[in-house]
Amino acid sequence: QDARPRAIVILDGSGSMWGEIEGTPKIEAAQAGLARLIDTLEGRADLGLLGYGARRKSDCKDIDLAFPLGRIDTSTAKAWLGKFSPRGKTPMAAALSAAGAALAEGGKGGHIIVVTDGADNCRADPCAVAAELAAADSGLRMHAIILGSTDEDMDKTRCIAEAGKGLVETVGKPADLEPALGRIMAAITGTAVPGANGDAVAEGPPGLRLSLRLGPGGADVIDDLAWVVTRDGSEVYQGSTPRPALDLPPGNYLVTVTSGGIKAEQTVEAGGGGPTTAVLDLGAGIVRIALRAGPGAGEISDAYYTIYRTGDAAAGRTTVAVGRGSPPPLLLPAGSYRAVFEQGLARIERALNVEAGRELTSEIALDIGALKVSARAVEGGPLLENVYITVAEDDPEAAGGRREVATSAAAEPVFTLRAGLYHLKVEHGRAAITSEATVRGGEETTHEVIVPSGRLELSSRIAGSPEAIGSLLVYSVEGLDAAVKGTMRVNGPQAAVTLAAGRYRVTSQYGSGNARAQREVLVEAGSDQALVIEHDAGVVAFGIAGQKQPRNAQWTIKTPDGATVWVSADPTPEVPLAAGDYAVEVRLGARVLMERFNVAPGEVKTVEVKPE
Repeated sequence: QDARPRAIVILDGSGSMWGEIEGTPKIEAAQAGLARLIDTLEGRADLGLLGYGARRKSDCKDIDLAFPLGRIDTSTAKAWLGKFSPRGKTPMAAALSAAGAALAEGGKGGHIIVVTDGADNCRADPCAVAAELAAADSGLRMHAIILGSTDEDMDKTRCIAEAGKGLVETVGKPADLEPALGRIMAAITGTAVPGANGDAVAEGPPGLRLSLRLGPGGADVIDDLAWVVTRDGSEVYQGSTPRPALDLPPGNYLVTVTSGGIKAEQTVEAGGGGPTTAVLDLGAGIVRIALRAGPGAGEISDAYYTIYRTGDAAAGRTTVAVGRGSPPPLLLPAGSYRAVFEQGLARIERALNVEAGRELTSEIALDIGALKVSARAVEGGPLLENVYITVAEDDPEAAGGRREVATSAAAEPVFTLRAGLYHLKVEHGRAAITSEATVRGGEETTHEVIVPSGRLELSSRIAGSPEAIGSLLVYSVEGLDAAVKGTMRVNGPQAAVTLAAGRYRVTSQYGSGNARAQREVLVEAGSDQALVIEHDAGVVAFGIAGQKQPRNAQWTIKTPDGATVWVSADPTPEVPLAAGDYAVEVRLGARVLMERFNVAPGEVKTVEVKPE
């Protein structure tokens, strides 16, 4: 056998790899197993990684030789493996051809390992391809690891290993994967792989057989390991294999191993009668947290979490993990921790006690729900736009006993809130309605509010004129019903206002004189109506005969009974006036001039005061 065997791993990236075996997605089991294979084959074989179906959907050409055959960097390869996300088809035959071609570039022989859960679905025959590769290279070996497949698909995949005189490993549960990989690794390297069958190696030359466990009675730690073995200050081994099997002369060795930033250290004496087995304790536990919106609800994916260590006065509060959604399994030193979860306005905090060698599984209900609010003017009407929604909760310490927790100006907002009772205020223009809604954990509550309201478009014109008045208008809108009492002012020649349903009196003030008109109107819920107010008025300009711009002129307009209508110091004033008879007085220093005039509806005229 060659000193350095060669092997290419083909990883199935079809969508079915998200299916589960005993509650574990097949892809996650494969990723964990292949990560261990990469570590174990480090330094023992040239390795290549090929994936299909993880980049594009429904593409039978999606084949990616991510790591060509050679001495790959294990950390980079495992990072690629961790990001591998199935989504596509199963072009297994084409992948076999690509792997065979990659091996052939370096000569005869080698191994192809197919990790899959089903048969080719790209109208090709992987059995025929495997037979062609085997016929072309008698030294080629092909192995198949089949994850939770049907009998029919197994038969279509088993033929690859049968043609390639390799191993067929069927995996029905995650625990079956490690020994299956161990047997294939043994076939590749030609030697037994320490711990591949879960047993400590007890025979062989003097040296060390090392392994790491969480703590007393705990499970073995086989991922993310960094071993360093020294003797008298000199390094004799450094590596990341799960269970190093080191042939070393008798003596005392300092063994250090880290995983997940946690360090274990032990002095081990290697005897001369055979290998010495040493199991180091990491003094850590594993924390698995499932974060749910409420009891029995699905897991939350968009909440933020922070986990920090407590109980160590010297270290203070040390953050150990932050992220979004349910945390991944966390490897933590034994001790006390607190976990804080936040989503929207909801927040929950829990104490965690991590014991060495133990797994802590916790399901935390954040007890949050969604409140979807919509508003309509009438039942069955369209959604109202330009609404403003305020959400408040009871708070005895707040002013008025309620505390505002959220607002929105969206047409149909969704609020994420703690379970409980909330008070809503929905405003649409000058119309406002209060309501109450109950939010339940893990549920979305739809709450519709009816805001009886209508839109009123205001404009004014001079009686007899078809055109609207274009300036100098101010509207006063007064509610006449008890439910809509109050007055508001609106500026502009053409104004629009949204009002609560009811009766109103609208006054149109044209200019600063006495040109005003009124209309009463009934605003109905869901209505959109135009109100045109007509003025019996005209527009009068004033001047002094023979003087273009008299200086220091003080103008006063009075009705026949002497009531003052309008006052101005403008040299050349102009004012809208209600139809009728008037007298204009102009004071020029000590002199007072007067002129009587009449205004007819729709009239635009100039009145000149004659000097004495």
